[in-house]
Amino acid sequence: PALPVDITCDVPAQCPLFAIDCEMCKTSETEYVLTSVAVVNEKLECVYQTLVKPDDPIVDYVTEFSGITEEMLADVTTRLEDVHEKLAEIIPHNSILVGHSLENDLMALKMTHRYIIDTSVLYSEGGMKKKLRSLAKQILKLDIQKDASGHDPTEDAVASMKLAQYFLKEGNKDTKLAPGVSLFALADVCHKK
Repeated sequence: PALPVDITCDVPAQCPLFAIDCEMCKTSETEYVLTSVAVVNEKLECVYQTLVKPDDPIVDYVTEFSGITEEMLADVTTRLEDVHEKLAEIIPHNSILVGHSLENDLMALKMTHRYIIDTSVLYSEGGMKKKLRSLAKQILKLDIQKDASGHDPTEDAVASMKLAQYFLKEGNKDTKLAPGVSLFALADVCHKK
C-alpha cells in the first residue's frame, strides 16, 4: 500500500468531516478482515455502525482489541459490499475522512478516499505515531478504550473526530504546528479480493 502524501489543493471550506473506525479479526495468521465499522459526523453523532460478516472463516477474533466474538457475528448478514453501498450513501466525495492510523481502516474496507485527516500523523512526534488512547488522554483529557472486552469503534471514531477538530482549532502545541487542515491523499491502497 502507498503511504499518505501531503497534497496542496483547494478543498471547499464547506466540506463535511466524517470520522471512521473499523475493527478487524484474523482469517489467517497475517490476514485481517473487517468485522465492525462506525462512522460519526462533525456533531459527534454516530451515523452508521454495523457488524460485518467476512467471506472467509475467522481463525482469531482478537477480542481483546476488536471487541468481536463468535456469538456477535453468528447471525450477521451484512457483507463488505453492503458496507460499501452504505458508505457511498453517507459520505460525499468532497468530504474529509478522519481517523487514527486511517490506512488500516481503509485497507480493511478495501477502499480509498481522496481527502483524509489522519490523527496519528497530525500528532506524530519525530515520525513516531502515538496510540489513540494516549492522545485522547493527553490532548482531550478523555479516558477511552477502558473496556477489557475490546475497543468500541464509535468511541474511537468520536475520539479521532475530537482530535481533528482540536487540531483545526488549536494546532498541535506539542509539535508547534499551527492550526489548519493537513490533507492527505492515498495514491493506491491495495484492494485484496
